Amino acid sequence: MTDDRLEQMVGMLLRTGVLLSAVVVLAGGVWWLAEVGRAAPAYRQFRGEPAELRDARLLVTSLAHPRAEALIQLGLLLLIATPVARVALALVAFALERDHTYVVITVVVLATLLSSLATPFGAGPAPHATGLRRTPMPSTSTSTTSPAASLRVAPGVPVKMRSPGISVTQRLIQLTIVAQSKMKSAVRSF
Repeated sequence: MTDDRLEQMVGMLLRTGVLLSAVVVLAGGVWWLAEVGRAAPAYRQFRGEPAELRDARLLVTSLAHPRAEALIQLGLLLLIATPVARVALALVAFALERDHTYVVITVVVLATLLSSLATPFGAGPAPHATGLRRTPMPSTSTSTTSPAASLRVAPGVPVKMRSPGISVTQRLIQLTIVAQSKMKSAVRSF
């Protein structure tokens, strides 16, 4: 397989994925607007999304009895799957060319993509590598008196800043240097 042929196939895959996703989302959006477009929004009571709209497996099974929201979610899922399919296509092409270096790199990229999609964000007590969550941040105080000319301002308007000072900046620089060295050593280990 030539590089030009691979580029054509990847381009076609990306165009098809994005267009298919757009058509599915548009169809779901039109359907949803036809059902509830004229209803008054109820902002007083919060209702979370049902489980079948938050889990890909439940979304696919809910398509047996489709709803407009499920169709929109399916379109978004197709949009997310398009670049993953592009990486999978590149993996197949590199394997057919017997380009082992790019096969290994593409497998790592594909594994990273799939693991990031399969693992929910914040699932578990993962330690934070940089420690930025423990760093104090500047706070804003509000006042009804302007410090410039002692004129009254509307309540709740921020007029002055309080900061822990240079120690925050020094701590952020220190944490950034540590994080960079960890990333460099992780890259070198490959």
